[in-house]
Order: sequence, then C-alpha cells, then structure tokens
Amino acid sequence: MSDPLLSIVVCTYNRADGLAKALAGIDRLESDRLDWDAIIVDNGSRDSSLKLAREWAAADPARRRVVIEPVPGLSRARNRGWRASAARFVAYLDDDAIPRSGWYRALADEISRDDGRTGIIGGKIEPIWEVPRPAWLSDRMVPFLSMLDYGEARRALGEDENVVGANMAIARTALEQAGGFNEQLGRRGRRLVSNEEAALQHRLTSLGWRAIYRPDMIVRHHAPAERIQVGWFRRRFFWQGYSDRITQRSHQIPGESLRQTFRLAARYARRAYQAPTGSPERLDATMDVAYYLGVAYGTIAARGRS
Repeated sequence: MSDPLLSIVVCTYNRADGLAKALAGIDRLESDRLDWDAIIVDNGSRDSSLKLAREWAAADPARRRVVIEPVPGLSRARNRGWRASAARFVAYLDDDAIPRSGWYRALADEISRDDGRTGIIGGKIEPIWEVPRPAWLSDRMVPFLSMLDYGEARRALGEDENVVGANMAIARTALEQAGGFNEQLGRRGRRLVSNEEAALQHRLTSLGWRAIYRPDMIVRHHAPAERIQVGWFRRRFFWQGYSDRITQRSHQIPGESLRQTFRLAARYARRAYQAPTGSPERLDATMDVAYYLGVAYGTIAARGRS
C-alpha cells in the first residue's frame, strides 16, 4: 500500500465520550476509498479511551492504528502523531471535534492546489453547545472555546490570524523543517497552556511557508458545560497570558516588564471594582486581570528557565 495523501491524527486524553463521537465522524467521511489513514495518539488515558481507540482501529487495521505517547502534553502527543505518519499532509482533529460532510473534499482540494509552499491549512470550527450559550459569554470569549470563523472566502491568513488545532492540516515536510510543536506550549493536565499552533504557524511563515484558510473545511467542536462558567474563563485567560509570554520569549520578542505587567493588572482590577456588579464591563476587566497575572507568571517562569 502506497503512502496516503493525508493522515488524520487525533490526540486523546481521558475523553472517551468525546472520542467516540469524533471517531464516528471520521467513519462518516465521504468514501472508504479516500486517500487517508488515521492515527490515534493516546496520551496516558486512565479511562476507556485507549480501549475504544484500539477497538476502532481493529475494525480497519490497514488504515487505522493507535500509538502511545506516555509523556504528558498535547504538543508531545501531536509530535508523536506526525512522526508516526508517512503521509504528505497531517490533519489534526481534537478528540471532541466532528468533521462535517465535505471536510475531506475541501482539504483534498486545497492540497491539490499546493505548489510545494503550502505549510498549514485551517478550517472553520462551529460550536456544539452542550448548554445554552449564556448572555454573559461575549463574542470576545467564544474563540477561547477553540472556535474559528474568518468568513466565507478561501484566502491566505494574515500575520495576526491563526489556525486552531481542533481543525488544521500541516505539510509533513514543513513539520520536519520547523521541528514540530514547541513542547513548552500546549495543554498538559489541568494547565490550560496554549499557543502551540500559533507558535508553529509563526515559525512556518517565517520559513516561507503559506498559511491558508478554507471556510468549507468545517468541524463541529463541543463546548462542554463545565467550560461555560466564569471561573473556567478566568483560568483560560490566565493561562493565555502565560502562553503569550512564553511565546514572546521563545521568539525573542520584547514584552512588558514585570512591574509594567502588575501595573496593568492593577489598572484592570480598579476598572472591575468601579464597574457595576454583573455588567459586561466588569466581567471583561476581570478577565483582563487574570490575563495579566498570567503574563506575570510567565515572565517569572521564563526567568527561572534562563
């Protein structure tokens, strides 16, 4: 059997219910003759995820396999996935993301247009709300649930527009050249560290690779009830601040000093205190406080590594 055009990689950790839905979505791709294989990377699950993945792979062993990455960390698992692949492109789906009809056709069409410089392709990500979206959940917050919508036109992505790891495909040669994902970034247990996709995209574009957005390459992504809480978003903003600071340091981009960061956190704390209780302004300012405290923590952590 010749190497496939595409490997679909799903990294999973203790999410058997979501994984079952994601694998069912892959089963529903347009035809069993399409030019792809699938690799499930189990990152040390203690629930039934590994058993489920092995049963699914056993139903079509020529095209499906399971690999184990015992070292915790999403970036570590993603690196394990692409290194296990021999395909031209590696597509990543989250273990709670479901590809919609037409996902493969859109991706295969984009790959067919490649002149050897398309490095990373991202698609639209639509929410599956497990509970009704509350009024306080602003449009500013929705992308932190790994949702993405850059409109209806296929186009190259701008400098400040990033793909999201729940729905992206990357040229394997680009991954090799860039050295894969930065393993300082990405989820690890309860630490909501992020930016591994953005850091890789930045690295690829600096090497001359293109980043492309395909609006018809759509997945639906679960927004779990346990995340639709103000406390979860405060944690998410904190770790986003941490991730941004670690990313800046890795790219040698100067950022705010520790003193400046604490001043910004204090400024937003005053703004939150002065805003009416329960107002959108108070919630936004609270998130900004969490973000800058995360930046401060990232600054201190980076100093400890240097």
